[in-house]
Amino acid sequence: MKRLLYIILFAMTFTVSDAKWEYYNDSNSLIKRYASSIVVDYNNTIWFKSDGRIIAIEGDNWTMYDSTVSKYITYATDLTIDIYGNLWFASNGSVVKFENGNFIEFDFIKGIHNIEFDSEGNYWVANKESIFKKEDGKFIEKYRDTTGEFEPTKLIIDGKDNIYFKRFFYFDLCQLKEDITVICYNNQNSGAPSNYSFYSSALDSNGNIWLGGDWSIMSFDGSSWTVIDSLKTNNSHSGRFYRGIGFDKNNTLWALSNWSSYISSDLFKIDENLESYKLDSSILGNEFANLVNDLAIDFNGNVWVTSNMGLFKFTPEVTDVEYEKTYDNKYNISYGVENIEISSSDNISKIEIFDLMGSSLFSLSDIDNYEYTVNTASLMKGLYILRVDNISYKFLKR
Repeated sequence: MKRLLYIILFAMTFTVSDAKWEYYNDSNSLIKRYASSIVVDYNNTIWFKSDGRIIAIEGDNWTMYDSTVSKYITYATDLTIDIYGNLWFASNGSVVKFENGNFIEFDFIKGIHNIEFDSEGNYWVANKESIFKKEDGKFIEKYRDTTGEFEPTKLIIDGKDNIYFKRFFYFDLCQLKEDITVICYNNQNSGAPSNYSFYSSALDSNGNIWLGGDWSIMSFDGSSWTVIDSLKTNNSHSGRFYRGIGFDKNNTLWALSNWSSYISSDLFKIDENLESYKLDSSILGNEFANLVNDLAIDFNGNVWVTSNMGLFKFTPEVTDVEYEKTYDNKYNISYGVENIEISSSDNISKIEIFDLMGSSLFSLSDIDNYEYTVNTASLMKGLYILRVDNISYKFLKR
């Protein structure tokens, strides 16, 4: 296999509110201008598509893969990472995995354009008419659209392994029920926002679905909807498209938007406070418009943004803190250098730590306390899974 390795020596930078942007394009990197789908694997490698290529960033090393490396790369769509941290994508009907330095075709179904994984590592794929699950070594068709009204364009699997998809033309959220019926959510049957549509999606640490729409950001926990209305500008959402959303390791939500004019783009950090970082034509010199496509957040907290102008890296302001914190509805978790501190409003029963292959490294049952501290000094640096009772979190041991 041909492997092209380059070192990036410089990047154009500027500072906003003590945070730094870096801009990569065809003049200072391997990018051929346009960059689209982007993901981060469990080794903190950034993978993204750029004009018929796939590019990997490992620290300061950039590696480019093109059609001379694999015939599947040119038409790769919708990069995704499985539960073990491996890169997958669809390419002209092929299901492709990056394994041991090679791009390997595992399956083929005509027209598939999307791959997602459930919690057991099974993959689900969608084409224009159907949704399939790879089960016991073969594809099982779980759903077929016979009316033309429910064409799946994007699969979403939540933390409870419920299967959802975005519907073509309507761009709304539909769920494939266990009885193979489909429900598409609206304000009549679920309290969803009126006439909503969405472009991007993400899961929070509880496995709930978040959607970036054409006027707002919404979350859906399987029964109720929440709409974030704190992103209004001049008391209006009008014209804002949320092209990418995602959660960092502290479960903080980041959102990427374009205005309908495409003249300016904004990156939002949404937690107890709202922070906005503009990414517009002033960054690009005399460029006319910057159409953002997607975002991904690495384990160091950097936000990577793809666009028609190239790739942007946003490094948030770094503060000297001893612990990184995760908050959800049940647990408060603080990750220190040698300890993980866990507290809850309910009794904690069981704590486990696994490596990414599923091997148990720590397990303690019958804790029966509201607080517990786990010593992680014996763990090597890397990514692990912490499970508190029945809720799992990924964490990076530094």
